[in-house]
Amino acid sequence: MNINDKAAADAGHQIFSVAVLYCVCGILLISILLFDLAIPSGISVGVLYILVVLLSLLLPNDKATVIFAIISSILIITAVFCKPEVDEMWKVAHNRVIALFTVWVIALLGLRRKKWELQRILELQETQTRYLHAEKLSAIGKLTASIAHELNNPLQSVMAILKSMQGNTRLEGEDGKLLELAMSEIQRMKNLIRNLLDFNRPSSGDKVLVNVHDCCDHVLLLCKTHFRHKKIAIELNYAEELPPILAVPDQIKQVLFNLLNNAADAMENGGVITIITSHDKKMVTVAIKDTGVGIEPGIVDKIFEPFFSTKAVAKGTGLGLSVCRDIVQSHHGKIGVKSHPGEGTIFTVFLPKARA
Repeated sequence: MNINDKAAADAGHQIFSVAVLYCVCGILLISILLFDLAIPSGISVGVLYILVVLLSLLLPNDKATVIFAIISSILIITAVFCKPEVDEMWKVAHNRVIALFTVWVIALLGLRRKKWELQRILELQETQTRYLHAEKLSAIGKLTASIAHELNNPLQSVMAILKSMQGNTRLEGEDGKLLELAMSEIQRMKNLIRNLLDFNRPSSGDKVLVNVHDCCDHVLLLCKTHFRHKKIAIELNYAEELPPILAVPDQIKQVLFNLLNNAADAMENGGVITIITSHDKKMVTVAIKDTGVGIEPGIVDKIFEPFFSTKAVAKGTGLGLSVCRDIVQSHHGKIGVKSHPGEGTIFTVFLPKARA
């Protein structure tokens, strides 16, 4: 049996199961009604309609539950008037009201539970998808590092040849300038490759004295081309004589990289990212401000949760800000956010100064 035949068989089985459930609910409705008409009016039978509502919750269409609840309500009421005589009307009315109330409470609670379970399943599926995407990004990172390493070898050979030409050949005028330009561009490529390798290399985890400005400059070098393509300008407002922090350099770079990429993603039509540094007696502060779309107030408190993301699955894993928070907290710092829809966002990282 091929996949199409199996899918058709499963669909047929599902349709048959739904049809059987509808028939059972209908037969149960008629049976309860006949039983209700056959016994004295003072005895409450209407509560048995709960069985119909509970069975209808197994149906895929939520409207079916509402329809069966309405039919049950009509039968609960009309059964009273179909009996030849009604004794103790107050008792009958009391029982029928309880039956109606119970039927609708069960129906509404059941529908609410179905909706909650469906939402939970969708969230689990989305989390799994984002986790797989994160694994894919990790594999791509390793592949990128491998390719960068392989590219570095021929670049070194080309650089050696150009240096040999420069030493053995006297090139003047435009030819000399072209040779210098070629060597400069190859050196730039080597620097980019070295930055990629440094970024993907596992950190030792040892904390050393770190200059935050150097980390910012390193990450901006990696992001420069991406920002240029997105028409994003960078403004630097560095504090003078910023004191160092005691940190793992690669982890601080990862925090800055994630925050800068998030800022860029929030500006589809270009904009400005401003990096502001400052310090006081205890803390060094790095603020990254963008002119993007901002964050809705209802989700600001959720953005640091693992796998939470407003981006499409292909554009984000929902792990970036969660990782940022964990890294900052491991350095005894904190991270905050201020945002208003349409007015941009400011992420602020507070890290303790290194003790003298």
